[in-house]
Amino acid sequence: MKFAHLALVAGALGLTMACTNGTDTQVTDTFDTGEAPPTVVPDPLIQLINPAGCNGAGTAYEFAIENSGWASDAVLYIFDTSFDPTFDEEHPMSYVDSGEDANGFWDQWSTSLADEASLASQVPGTSTVFNCDNEGFLTYVIEVYNEGGAVSDCAVFGDDPQAIISGTWPGGAANPNGTVIGNKFADCINWNQ
Repeated sequence: MKFAHLALVAGALGLTMACTNGTDTQVTDTFDTGEAPPTVVPDPLIQLINPAGCNGAGTAYEFAIENSGWASDAVLYIFDTSFDPTFDEEHPMSYVDSGEDANGFWDQWSTSLADEASLASQVPGTSTVFNCDNEGFLTYVIEVYNEGGAVSDCAVFGDDPQAIISGTWPGGAANPNGTVIGNKFADCINWNQ
């Protein structure tokens, strides 16, 4: 049995030498294209929020953000933190543009929401039940997501950011609309400061 094992090893060695004519072979990395490795784009961080709130005509809420890095998604939340904790809204933001400049990668997202929709006709990403007279009573949250789908950055601004960040609105429990704040926005940055 030992002899058969040694013969197998010797045969394999002989075959290897015969195929290479006894010379050293050079191993080539078949994945090396000679090009620079792909650039890693950092997770997005909100750098600018402008505009944010009711437009000059008083007919729509408009929000635009610019991030460093590239987001896979962006979401706007609107809360009535002054009078009515029974209603809040969640709106997808739309991708606008992206690029790379001397400061690195960036992207832009925005949304425009027609105001004063009825509860029955309100459409996420298109309209809001809030009118421009409500603007001073509203708190806004914008979240941006990384390529893996996790929240990468979050900004809170408007009437009462601290109530949203601390999770005390509305009393730390679910409102009748079903939203539970809890600590969902605990890592957000208060953009009012």
